[in-house]
Amino acid sequence: MHRAELAFSRCKGGEIPVPRTPPPPANPRRAAMYVRMSTEHQQYSIANQADAIEKYAADHNLTIVKRFVDPGRSGLTLSGRPGLRQLLFEAISGEPGFSDVLVYDVSRWGRFQDMDESAFYEYTCKKANVKIHYCLEQFENDEKAYSTLIKALKRVMAAEYSRELSAKVFAGQARLVLMGYRQGGSAGYGLRRVVIDSDGKKKVVLKSGDAKAVSSDRVILVPGPKREVAVVRKIFDWYTIDGVSEERIAKRLNARKVTFEPETRWPVPKWSIRRVHEVLTNPKYIGTNVYNRTSFKLQQRRVTNAVAEWIRLDAAFTPIIPRALFEQAQKTRLLRAEHLTNEQILERLRDLLKREGRLSVSIINGGLQGPCACTIWARFGSLREAYRLIGYHP
Repeated sequence: MHRAELAFSRCKGGEIPVPRTPPPPANPRRAAMYVRMSTEHQQYSIANQADAIEKYAADHNLTIVKRFVDPGRSGLTLSGRPGLRQLLFEAISGEPGFSDVLVYDVSRWGRFQDMDESAFYEYTCKKANVKIHYCLEQFENDEKAYSTLIKALKRVMAAEYSRELSAKVFAGQARLVLMGYRQGGSAGYGLRRVVIDSDGKKKVVLKSGDAKAVSSDRVILVPGPKREVAVVRKIFDWYTIDGVSEERIAKRLNARKVTFEPETRWPVPKWSIRRVHEVLTNPKYIGTNVYNRTSFKLQQRRVTNAVAEWIRLDAAFTPIIPRALFEQAQKTRLLRAEHLTNEQILERLRDLLKREGRLSVSIINGGLQGPCACTIWARFGSLREAYRLIGYHP
């Protein structure tokens, strides 16, 4: 027998060699792997997480029988993570097929802004007799006070990382806006996005849904096709000179088969009151670069920001509407809505709800004596908020 395999026990009769036989390995427990990657550092790549988790499983007599993956997903909310939702669903099903879940670290489980939310999902698994392992953390995920405290601190750090990153990204985007570069999604009707390089030379016109390929390139807005520019000017003339409502303008455009989205064939999609309202109220049509009109920070709740919070730069782009005409449209819009207070509008909504039994954009525009749905949306931030104030929950 090899010398390293002998243990010596002392007794009256002397030293007797006793072989130390290792205990037979227990049956490995069945485990599931959860990995998530957003757009962070390479250390959080799916492959790196999987390698570390598999090593942990081998060291702890665990057999990985299932994988749940959320590639390119933010850890701020559960709604955008189908992998984690499926894991939780199977964990509470009663027969998940695994007793343990292996996660790279606390931040991969989530960067939830509410610490209780992260703890709740873990507790949900625990109640279903499924244990969560944070494979690269320097603590055992047990119920001891030390582990609980360290885990809570890790959750705070994970959430704070997202808050700091959000603030840095916003500051960078605001700086680019004040330099005259476009931030945000599509250009909108009558406008186009153009990519320019670091020397200011135009490279390519982006189509709907396209994005710039080089990070150092920037995007500006330019007037779109003459046909679309003429339609935008006609919208302003109808509204300010002829006194046509936003609803009637939308109907006119649809009757004339004016395509809303560029490079699409009729009948997709149609003009709506909200789309007409967007044209009439967005300063980009007079060449003003505006950012932070609405915000959706940390994916918590979309809010409409006050004008004082907007980041704006005048004369950033070539205008397609004279400033005087745009300002007249804003005065007209306020005059048409100012004869009713917010409470008067809500009272009419209550009467309409009582009469119709439900509310929608078409019902409001067709049956409400007063402002259209788009005006209500502008007054209260959203139709849903107005619905909430009158106790209506569609």
